[in-house]
Amino acid sequence: FLLFQILRSHPPLLLDVVKNLCDLSGPLDTLGIYKTNPGVIGFCGLLSSLVGILTLASPHLKLKE
Repeated sequence: FLLFQILRSHPPLLLDVVKNLCDLSGPLDTLGIYKTNPGVIGFCGLLSSLVGILTLASPHLKLKE
């Protein structure tokens, strides 16, 4: 519950977590660790790309390094 409160109050962190989780689905499927169908892999790739574009378009949503 605390994790959801933290992510909700920090949108850049939430976007970074979503992007990283989506980027993880492809390699897990390729290595055979967690099998999914190609539609899920495609959706995760699309979502990851959209989050990346959003952070480029709105620099205040980019996670500070």
